[in-house]
Amino acid sequence: MKPTAPWRYSFSVLATTPSQWLISCSLDAVTRHFFGLVGFAVILFSGCTRTLYLSLPSDTPVRLVTYHEDSIGISRPYEIPLPRDAPEWRRLQEWLAHNQSGWSQSMAINPSGGFFVRAGDLNLQFVGTTVFAFTDHGQFQKDIRQEDYAYLKEAAGM
Repeated sequence: MKPTAPWRYSFSVLATTPSQWLISCSLDAVTRHFFGLVGFAVILFSGCTRTLYLSLPSDTPVRLVTYHEDSIGISRPYEIPLPRDAPEWRRLQEWLAHNQSGWSQSMAINPSGGFFVRAGDLNLQFVGTTVFAFTDHGQFQKDIRQEDYAYLKEAAGM
């Protein structure tokens, strides 16, 4: 009978979706339990989605904000107001009402590009196929189809 080695190495990567990865390692019998607990925590928190109660405030103007470089290369904000009676305002309010669930904690640090929707405490950033929500409880993200916000992009002049 062959003696078992005190050190056993294993490494696995599991992709549940393109945006969620689980990596677990096991080095030896002692640290295996530690990594098991860490892996469980990763599964527990990475798979969880939250409900964010987002809406447009009725008393605060909505602004679409893009950033453009000036002639000397400094990025400056360009704001376009979105009046409450605009069809884009109503469509955005409807989108927010139908997309309060399914938000994940975001690991992205200062995502760049896209444009912002700002109204009081509401801060959204649309970048490609992701929308970010910046709240008092952290930064969250949700997958979105670009055609679902094309009307805002057009209103922002992009």
